[in-house]
Amino acid sequence: GVGSAEAVTEIREVLPDRSAVVETTLSAWPLVRADGGIDVTPLVVGEDVVEVALERTSVSVTVWTPPWSQLVLVLVVVSGAVLVRWLHRRSARRVQAQVDAALAAAGVPREPSDVVP
Repeated sequence: GVGSAEAVTEIREVLPDRSAVVETTLSAWPLVRADGGIDVTPLVVGEDVVEVALERTSVSVTVWTPPWSQLVLVLVVVSGAVLVRWLHRRSARRVQAQVDAALAAAGVPREPSDVVP
């Protein structure tokens, strides 16, 4: 991806048929979705004898990370542009209404088709 991060955590001992919960925080630039992986390497603790092969396990992880601050910024910019355009059109309508009222008060016809030769 765009960047990478890594965290290593060691757990003292997890007995058979038990589990351990590990949390870690990785700083990453939120780009809507982050993909990663978790690798677990089992080790023998102390002088225990293990008759089973200990295999490394890997799991893929996908996390949705919407960039909220950037989305809010885009929303504010777009809203500002829409507001400016709306205000500009409203102002233009007011000016046109004032021009039409002034022409009507002066007796000037509004449309060229209203003029009779």
